[in-house]
Amino acid sequence: MPPAFLPLAQPPGNKFGRGIAVLKITLVDSPDEERWLLQGRLAGQWVDALVASWEKDHHKGDQRRCLVDLTDVTFIDRKGEAALAELLAQGADFIATGVYTKELLSNLRSAQERSEKEGTRKWH
Repeated sequence: MPPAFLPLAQPPGNKFGRGIAVLKITLVDSPDEERWLLQGRLAGQWVDALVASWEKDHHKGDQRRCLVDLTDVTFIDRKGEAALAELLAQGADFIATGVYTKELLSNLRSAQERSEKEGTRKWH
């Protein structure tokens, strides 16, 4: 299956004047792996786009590895953190290179392990 692209542009009136902020989501399906490549800002409405794409295109119950590549993510807000926690809870593996992103994923894994031990799950 060819990669699927979902680019989203920031609405006009960007108060920071830095041009257009975009989250690009690329899904590459192969026989052994479902790979999600994220590029840009994982924040605000772009988190909603990721969640919608995940709910539509992620193959739950599939035995293939699901890998989310965060190498080119430039910013993650609290909503983005919660979305990553949910993907982690659903069995996704991650690729990250930045110090912040690696630390964030480590903290999310620790929180998930604690909630599993306590029999609670904070994410839906």
